[in-house]
Amino acid sequence: MFSFSLSSCSTSSGGSWSDNQNNNNKKLSFAPRVNSVFCLAASSTASSCCLGMTVLNCKDPGCQDALSCQKRLIHLLLFCVVLLSLLQVVCLAVFFALVYPLQGKSESLPSHLLTAHFGDAAIESFSADPDGKFIIAWEDENGMPSQNFTLHNGHLQIHHDGLYFLYTQISLQTISPANIYTVEVWRKTGVEEVVLLGRSFNHTGGPFLSSTYTGRQFKLSANDKIYVKCTKHAKINTDSQKTFFGIYMVQQYK
Repeated sequence: MFSFSLSSCSTSSGGSWSDNQNNNNKKLSFAPRVNSVFCLAASSTASSCCLGMTVLNCKDPGCQDALSCQKRLIHLLLFCVVLLSLLQVVCLAVFFALVYPLQGKSESLPSHLLTAHFGDAAIESFSADPDGKFIIAWEDENGMPSQNFTLHNGHLQIHHDGLYFLYTQISLQTISPANIYTVEVWRKTGVEEVVLLGRSFNHTGGPFLSSTYTGRQFKLSANDKIYVKCTKHAKINTDSQKTFFGIYMVQQYK
């Protein structure tokens, strides 16, 4: 096959025999060059493999220092992770030991809700004051007394010093005579009596329900007594959803 290719080239080119011989020599010299290229690539691959093995099995002092530095960095990172984990555990322990119990105490601050006695006779059972107002008689909601307050003759006695929120709503029956009615919340400390809240509203005597609501927070002391007054001859609606008197502690003083 190779000799046929040479003769074909000689016939087609129409050149001299010496030119053909030179071309033939060039073709024959191509094989050693290819072999040298393959040998060079093989030697490069072998050199790379040897270099990789040298890096893996590095015994040079500079290389050993670099590996030692990497190990120290890894140990430092692991130490930081462990330290942060311990710090998180300590923070959670402090929260559940100190903060969480305080939240539970704030939710258990005393509160109390009172509703009006059923029947006009009970409401007007206390004598009216010279200013024409009477003390509304209350009863414990659900009929259960409170451990933080004492109710007696319409007076709610405080047991603990603190900041309290007082609120009351008074609704009149439609049969109440037309008039301007006044609702007042009083505090009695020893022999001193002070008005804490006061509100007036107009009742026309028609079929519509007349009511008023008032509320505010106050600093109260132990043994203070709180009561509600209303204008005389008011026909109070004793529905627990329409007439009530409530108190709850906002902050306890020690």
